[in-house]
Amino acid sequence: MEEICPILTIVVSPIFQEHGYLKKGKFNARGCLRSIIEDGVASGEFRRVEPKMAVLAILGMCNWLVQWYNPEGEVSAQMIAEIYADYALRLVRP
Repeated sequence: MEEICPILTIVVSPIFQEHGYLKKGKFNARGCLRSIIEDGVASGEFRRVEPKMAVLAILGMCNWLVQWYNPEGEVSAQMIAEIYADYALRLVRP
């Protein structure tokens, strides 16, 4: 699991930092994602979705990862991060 956490941090941290959600390395993932989704819907960049359900879907996908990820498996941490980012965006983009 040590291999995948830095990869996911690299993918997600710039988004949180850009929106001012990452301060002193502590953040509430659910609240941050909800704010990002609500802001995206309000700006028209994201389609109208129920923010709470979208957040739970994204976090559920990420949280389940620890159950099956194998650093020596077929899929690299980088590839998982890219696939998950794509899936999360497909959930909210028009």
